Amino acid sequence: LQTFDHRVAQHWTTIRPLPSIEFMWSTFLPLHAGEDDPDCKTFDCGAGMVISSLARQGVAFFGPPLQLLLSSAGHRTVPSNASVWYSRLAREHGAALMSWSIERSGCSTTAATPSVQPAAIGTCDWYWGSTEGISSYQHEDTLLALHVLFQDVGIAGIFADFP
Repeated sequence: LQTFDHRVAQHWTTIRPLPSIEFMWSTFLPLHAGEDDPDCKTFDCGAGMVISSLARQGVAFFGPPLQLLLSSAGHRTVPSNASVWYSRLAREHGAALMSWSIERSGCSTTAATPSVQPAAIGTCDWYWGSTEGISSYQHEDTLLALHVLFQDVGIAGIFADFP
């Protein structure tokens, strides 16, 4: 089960038996923010205290977006400083990292659908904000990003909008 609402993830842990739960988020909060932080009163909060609390309650996977896990060094895609922190935090609680969404954004103005991907899809837009135009330029760079995510960051999986 996947949710962007940490309150829903918390509720799901009280209902047994359930399949694995993944809590995903998109905000860029300070890693030390807590549940009492005003920005964490909303559903979308990937702060450390929220992750620790959910992990202790049985949430198995945590899914920050690509741009929180990737950075650029020179013209190479590398793990971000936050990815090291999130990976360590997940391991400390026996959980795993996942991410999203590897191919959703693109450089085309044509809207993508499950049956039609845009012809000019590439590493552009919000999802690639930390590497776009610095270490990622074209669709093939998604393979390099996947290598960094799986081999260097240590994610267990990645959400994809298109099969």
